[in-house]
Amino acid sequence: MAPSTLPLLIFSVLIFLQKANSNNPCLRNKLEVRFPFGFDNNKCSYPGFNLSCNDLQNQIILNLPNTGNFTVQNINYRSQTVTITDPQNCLPKKFMNSSFELSGSPFIPEHYNRSFTFLNCSSNSTTAVSGLRRINCLSNENFIVVAMLTTKYESLPYNMPAPSCKELKKRVFVPVLWSDSEAKLKWNASYCRRCEEDGGTCGSKGDTCLTIECKGRRSNGMFFEQF
Repeated sequence: MAPSTLPLLIFSVLIFLQKANSNNPCLRNKLEVRFPFGFDNNKCSYPGFNLSCNDLQNQIILNLPNTGNFTVQNINYRSQTVTITDPQNCLPKKFMNSSFELSGSPFIPEHYNRSFTFLNCSSNSTTAVSGLRRINCLSNENFIVVAMLTTKYESLPYNMPAPSCKELKKRVFVPVLWSDSEAKLKWNASYCRRCEEDGGTCGSKGDTCLTIECKGRRSNGMFFEQF
């Protein structure tokens, strides 16, 4: 390598690293973060899509106004879904405490109308009742917390699956499938969906952040949308 080209190469690498750092301050997290999401230093992220970084645990955090912080596991820009988990690894506790209230955010749940009832059972009680599932993160050596679909729970005799179980909370609406430990949320942006489905990348145009453009789509031409 010619000596004169070395400074140019080093400069290019530094520029690349600086740009990467500005897009994702969680340096060890490989999740792709781009429009409509952004971190605190990205003025072009869409309202409600702002992310933060938990450096100690290398987590990308999404705050839902009425429910709290969640760890972002995956973002699918084509299907416009974001997969989230609980930073403390106990998503059922979040659901039970807040019923997963999404008002005030740009997101809606991918799954609707799944109502669960949470029960506290003694450690020697049986969980053989159909549809009853143990919640490990809420259980310990003295008791077991279980959940079941409310419709099944209400159809049981006396509304109790076992004599040693006590109802903790009834009709907790959860936007997940029965076996899921994570939640998947959707957002709606028709202009970006068309772009991403056609192989393009949707993002803001220029420094004003007032126009959305699509780059790299397979079809001819580009489209622009005003905020």
